[in-house]
Amino acid sequence: MLKKVVLITMIVAVTVTFLQGCQIKVDNKETGTVSAETDLSEETSPDNKLVFYKKSGSVIEKYEYDGISFICTAASSQETKELQLDTLIDGRFLVWQDCFGGSEPDKNIWSYMKGQINDSELQHYTDDRENVSLKDGQLVITARDETGSDDKNVTSGGIETRGAKQFVKGRLELRVKFTNVTGQHGIFRTRGAWAGAEWPVCGEINVGEQYGDSDNDYYRLTSAIHYAASDKSHKYETGEAHSYNNQLSDDDYHILAAEWTDDEIRIYVDDDNYVTYSIRDKYYYRPLDKSGAQINPFLMPHYIQLSLAVQALENIDKSTPMTMEVDWVRVYAEKDITMADALVPSKLGIDFLHNVPGADKISSSDIEYSADRGDNIYLGAVYLPSTVVDRSCTFSIDNTDIAQISQSGVLTVNGEGRVVVTVTDNNSGVAASRAIIIRGK
Repeated sequence: MLKKVVLITMIVAVTVTFLQGCQIKVDNKETGTVSAETDLSEETSPDNKLVFYKKSGSVIEKYEYDGISFICTAASSQETKELQLDTLIDGRFLVWQDCFGGSEPDKNIWSYMKGQINDSELQHYTDDRENVSLKDGQLVITARDETGSDDKNVTSGGIETRGAKQFVKGRLELRVKFTNVTGQHGIFRTRGAWAGAEWPVCGEINVGEQYGDSDNDYYRLTSAIHYAASDKSHKYETGEAHSYNNQLSDDDYHILAAEWTDDEIRIYVDDDNYVTYSIRDKYYYRPLDKSGAQINPFLMPHYIQLSLAVQALENIDKSTPMTMEVDWVRVYAEKDITMADALVPSKLGIDFLHNVPGADKISSSDIEYSADRGDNIYLGAVYLPSTVVDRSCTFSIDNTDIAQISQSGVLTVNGEGRVVVTVTDNNSGVAASRAIIIRGK
């Protein structure tokens, strides 16, 4: 059990938020005097690493989370040792977070959404700093009326972790504040990142969607899940039953969260679980590899999207700025999963996409497949243990004359022969290879 903390003396006066929710203020940078103490404190280092401090006897110790483990550096001796924590936050380990330090979103993690992605909305997404910026440790997304008269010339912003960070299960959290303006539509959601999946086949989890209302002192917040039927038609679960009933004003930050398991997705606002979705029966029949196998999009990796849309309403309020301010986004493992089992794969494998969800073993035998030039073979990464949350990985191939492969695992056939496909976990460097023998039909 960690003892009470005192913050390291080199820190200037700043307010630090505890993971438990209390706050402390560093009163004196020379002595490290603080106005409150608890078991764990938190700040963010310049490179967005999570930092903990604790007092061990007369020594102040600093712990940095490097993406795999917590490393402790004793301030007096600078000795480095590994810290094993049985419990971090309510039985969960932090897998990844971004607290939006620096001058712009991390280009290794986030990419910008661009263009008019949804024809039913007004905004054109841009990468302009007027629309997406970092300010005082906050991600600020702003919708702007560029013409003052033409509704189609509204710009806004959105960022996503597509191709860089993708997650399966665990707890996703966003600490955010929205302005309450009619037409504003703030979004925190995930979408499936698996090979060859387009919307709605990929699956979508709307953790929180905000709808502004200038005529009231509060805005509406809803959630939903989206997926596809066997004929690829759009299916979803949403509606009034999935709206948060308590009043939310634009004066406060709120924590929007989803707890995602094999069986269900529980949606929260400030720890209030207001709707739960069953995901066991959300299968989509898609013969990706001609097997006719079913795939559940909610057991596949998803990436995160943060965006601010603008609704095409007759009573849209253009007189008030629309903003979405994000303090941080975090992903935790499921409860009672050890740090190692949550963060680092002990073994990787490659298989047909439909074999990946729930796989408890890895095959290394060659895959034989009959295909013509231009055909696609859809592959996925098998992670063991299956409790690893961050499934960010990259596929590569040894012979591009015979086939080419996308980063997400879509193998396109160029001719007959034997190729070796390799998948590498982007976080740990753990890799696996498997041979595929392609024969003509």
